[in-house]
Amino acid sequence: MKKSVYSICGMCTVRCPIRVETENNRVTWIEGNPHLLGGALCAKGSAGTALIDDDERPRQPLIREGGRGAGRWQKVSWPTALDYIADKLKGIKKEYGAESLVVSSRGGPWQSIFKTFCHAFGSPNYTNHDNTCGRNTHHASLSINGVGRKGFQYDIKNAKHLVLFGRNTFASLRIAENLQIMDMLEAGGRLTYVDVRQSMTGLKASRFFQVRPGTDYALLLGVIHEVLKRGIHDQAFIDRYVSGFDELRAFVEQYTPTWAANECGVKEKNIKEFVDEIAEDRPRVIFHPGWNLSRYKDSFYAS
Repeated sequence: MKKSVYSICGMCTVRCPIRVETENNRVTWIEGNPHLLGGALCAKGSAGTALIDDDERPRQPLIREGGRGAGRWQKVSWPTALDYIADKLKGIKKEYGAESLVVSSRGGPWQSIFKTFCHAFGSPNYTNHDNTCGRNTHHASLSINGVGRKGFQYDIKNAKHLVLFGRNTFASLRIAENLQIMDMLEAGGRLTYVDVRQSMTGLKASRFFQVRPGTDYALLLGVIHEVLKRGIHDQAFIDRYVSGFDELRAFVEQYTPTWAANECGVKEKNIKEFVDEIAEDRPRVIFHPGWNLSRYKDSFYAS
């Protein structure tokens, strides 16, 4: 019997809404929810059927026999696997102490379970992938806006200018967000992309800055300097909501577009032309805080 089932994709942490067609309880088609994503789905999500049909996919616990790379595995039951892990952990705790354990997870909606287990074991050492992805971005957003980086809903579709730092969105996640970007571009909006290498997003951008690694912050300082010099900031907003603005103005005084161009390996005129564009497009300009900036020491400030 054929059925159409609405569900959520589990191939990554974005969890896009999907529509799945099944026949006799076997998946035959996966697409993005047509009511929310217009049927669009990324390659990873579309590969869900291949994952289910993969006859080499582990379907039960396996315990390695022999050394690493030997390729020998013993199929065991869940109780046997859990006892095996528990015995190993008890041995580690007895010999090295509870704090010798580090638990790391991908993140997502289940990380509280991993964290609880880690702390119950007696170790404070829990981490997840965010420490090399968006952690500094998150804390930067908290410090300025009062909410984390995931607390924003960007109205990209109605923006006139979207600025991305290392966010190679067209080769990445978030189908709904990408559809909004395409709508914005089709309506005449601009996309500025900053990265250390060319990418799919850079090819679609109306302006691309290929900066030296770790110089995103320098580029932003030069942009802020030029914006304040020209007086194209929203002074009424600053007077009402911002503290420390005079200190910011004094701090960026030395970081001119000339300095930024030299640090980043880009042309000074391109920085000034970019400021021309955001001045023309304001206030419908979005500076996206990025995702992977945590890989740089100055990423908190860049974000």
